[in-house]
Amino acid sequence: MKFSFVLLIAVVLQCAACKQNSDPAAHTPNSTAADSTAAIGDSALLAQIQRLNTQIGKDSSNAELYFMRGMAQWENRQSAAALADMNKAINLDATASKYYLSAADMLLQMRDLNTANTLLERGLQQSPDKPEKIAFQLARNYFILKQYDEAMAKIHAILKEKPEFAEAHFLKALIYKEKENTNAAISALQDAISIDNNYYDAYMQLGLLYSEKNNPLAIKYFDNALKTDTASTEAQYGKAMFYQQRKDYKQAKKIYRSMLRSSSQHENALYNLGYILLEEDSVELAEKHFEIATKVAPSYAAAYYMRGLCAETRGDTRTALQYYKQALTFKNDLEPAAEGVKRLDVKN
Repeated sequence: MKFSFVLLIAVVLQCAACKQNSDPAAHTPNSTAADSTAAIGDSALLAQIQRLNTQIGKDSSNAELYFMRGMAQWENRQSAAALADMNKAINLDATASKYYLSAADMLLQMRDLNTANTLLERGLQQSPDKPEKIAFQLARNYFILKQYDEAMAKIHAILKEKPEFAEAHFLKALIYKEKENTNAAISALQDAISIDNNYYDAYMQLGLLYSEKNNPLAIKYFDNALKTDTASTEAQYGKAMFYQQRKDYKQAKKIYRSMLRSSSQHENALYNLGYILLEEDSVELAEKHFEIATKVAPSYAAAYYMRGLCAETRGDTRTALQYYKQALTFKNDLEPAAEGVKRLDVKN
């Protein structure tokens, strides 16, 4: 599966408090205890695990059987038993990359990146069949931990042996982006799309980086992303935001409206369309868009603030104050709303 920026960000958020334990054994009880008789789950999974128990009983040195049972145990939400089986598979065949990768992915989902990295580093020392896969997963994990130098070292090692590894170029770009080296990030992303011209996430990142530079090339890359995924509201939104930031409101409104025809629940499109309408002095119409945005996303603090601003513009200070206070209940550090309350509280 192609490396996904969206999934990576989700993992970054989940692993903000990753465990510090770096001993793989802490998650891998004795493999003989990995029996599934107390398993929970659907009958098909339980039957699969029981079949594998029988096969392992007859062929206890078969690494692949332990791997298969480990995957089934994981699907059955038995993480300790799953990791025990993965550990047994690795001990029986230390050169199979997929065993390390699957175990490390389980540890990643358990938010234990340090143990995952210990296991992957061990795997690299065993002359595995796909060392670049292990090195890439290590680089990804180091990136999540914000250990950018370690991540970049792994990427350079990968690209020395596999220069056509598009995902490695992409991760390299993300590191440069984090280090605020925009030009180097763009160069790495262009390397990625030269290898894989359907790399959606690379096109999106190029669009965003060129948007930050206020460069019209952003539109080209958002359009390429849309060619790869014609239903992408993310790419449409990127285009609309680019036009909005350049105050090309006609083009921005056209895209936002197109998005809302496809998905009337897109709160950011509703909000931004409302913002543009307010800029164009269409206060009543703008207020309707902010109202819908708060119905779609009931905790949308900025939209409540904008409803208050519209009400204040109309001279309805009592309603405005109500919305400013509502905004602060969802985001207590929203400064414009706090200023609105301070400004109007004395009048009401």
